[in-house]
Amino acid sequence: RIVADCSVELKARIIKVLAEAGERVAVIETEGEERGRFESAAVRVSLGQQGTDASRIASDVTIADDRLLSLVRAVGFSALIMRQIRQGLRFLLTSHLSQLLTVLFGSALLAFPLTALQLLWMNLVTNLIPALALVLRHPTKEHSVISQSMMKQDGPRYLPSVVLALVGVALVLTSAALLSGTAAQVQSFMFASLSLFQLGVALSSMHEQPLWRLSPSRFVSQRTVIKAVAASLLFVLVPFA
Repeated sequence: RIVADCSVELKARIIKVLAEAGERVAVIETEGEERGRFESAAVRVSLGQQGTDASRIASDVTIADDRLLSLVRAVGFSALIMRQIRQGLRFLLTSHLSQLLTVLFGSALLAFPLTALQLLWMNLVTNLIPALALVLRHPTKEHSVISQSMMKQDGPRYLPSVVLALVGVALVLTSAALLSGTAAQVQSFMFASLSLFQLGVALSSMHEQPLWRLSPSRFVSQRTVIKAVAASLLFVLVPFA
C-alpha cells in the first residue's frame, strides 16, 4: 500500500506501527515541522537541496543531490564492504586456526612440525595476500544488487571456519603420517599441503560456498582473488630445506 501526501501525524503513526512490528524504518524529513516527530525511525534522512536547515541538523543522513538512488547505492556499497570484511575474517580465522592445530597435533609426529621460517612465510604469503584481495577487491556486477542476505546484521559465522580448519588439518596430518621420509621432507610436505589448503579456502571464501558448487562463470568473475592466489602459489613453490 502506498500513502502519498499524508500529514505529519499520519506519517509518524505509520513509522511507529512499522517500528513496533520489528521493521527498520528510514524516513525522509523535508520540513522543519517534522523535526523530532519521527523518533521511532531507525534512520532519518534529509535532502541537501530541498530540505531545511532544521531537518538536516536532526537527520542521520543527508542526500546532497536529493536523489534517492544515491542513497541506495551508498547502502549497497556499505553492505558490500561489510560482506567482504566478513569473508576476509573467515579466511584468516580458518588459516590461522589450521596453523595452530597443525603445530599442536603435529608434534605427535615431529618435535617441530613446521619451522619458524615456514610459519612466517605462510603468514606473509598464503594469509596476507589472499586476505587483502578478499577485502579490497572491486565489486562485480553480480554483487551490485542489494540482496536480503547482504543486509543481514548477524556477525561472522565461526563454526564453519572451525570445522573446515579441523578437516584440513586432519587431512594434512594423516597424509604426513603415511609419508616415509626424513624430518625435513615431512616438514616440507606439511608446509606445502597446508599452504595449498589455505589457498583453496581463499578461493572458496570469495563466494562463501564450496568450490565444487561454483559455476565456472562465477568462479572466474573474481579475478583479483584468483591473481592473488596464483601469486601466493608461486611463492609457495620456493623450496624449503
